[in-house]
Amino acid sequence: MGTKFGIFRSVVVVSVGMLSFAWAVSANAAEAFHEFVNKAGQKLEAKLIGADATRAQIQRKDGKKFILPIDSLSDLDQSFIKKWVKKNPKLGIKEDIKYRFEVSAEKKRLDRQQRRSGSGTETIETWIYEIEIRNGAAVDLNDLTVEYVAFVRDEDGETRRSHAPLKRTVGKYTFEKLEQGALQTINTTEFQLIGFELDAGYYFPGKKKDKFEDSHGGLWLKIFHQGEEVKELKYADSAFKDLSWENAKK
Repeated sequence: MGTKFGIFRSVVVVSVGMLSFAWAVSANAAEAFHEFVNKAGQKLEAKLIGADATRAQIQRKDGKKFILPIDSLSDLDQSFIKKWVKKNPKLGIKEDIKYRFEVSAEKKRLDRQQRRSGSGTETIETWIYEIEIRNGAAVDLNDLTVEYVAFVRDEDGETRRSHAPLKRTVGKYTFEKLEQGALQTINTTEFQLIGFELDAGYYFPGKKKDKFEDSHGGLWLKIFHQGEEVKELKYADSAFKDLSWENAKK
């Protein structure tokens, strides 16, 4: 990242009216590109992605990021940054971080119940995934979010297991701060696996099967730091191999 004014382009005339317009548009859309002007009258079109008390972090259209002293910018831009910070208080300066996570996920059965139902016995098991995350980066990580989808193959005694529809349990957890080297454990929302066994002499239609049971379809999780994806993990099974992340969460 750079802090030199060489990233700006020089201009002869600075149009106050146009700058006011650019500021107004950006103030209504934090993701919009904004034309920044330094005190030497040089311009740079970029997107504001972070700020603290004295610095602003911007990203040009080519993806390159820079950190600038706020007081090096025009009064109009300084005002724009202050208003942006009020609307986006968690989006501080994001240094070049080498992310490193140690992540593990373990299935845990919490409960198992059986009950008579019609001509058979139904079994209901309650499960969670216990997820452990260690921050192996050299810095503390603020505003870290874990999103997950746990899949269950919804068996019915007739459909082949590989073609069984998927049930999903979707959730997320946010750490205000995960300190360097810290290990944290989170649990997914509870989900159920249901099984059914027919009494002796009974079979499911068209099958020589007298029982079925749901099965685990795997876990897909992503880690986001201040809204940016920094880690993805998929555990077991290929149930979700053809799904996009957005479709997986539906």
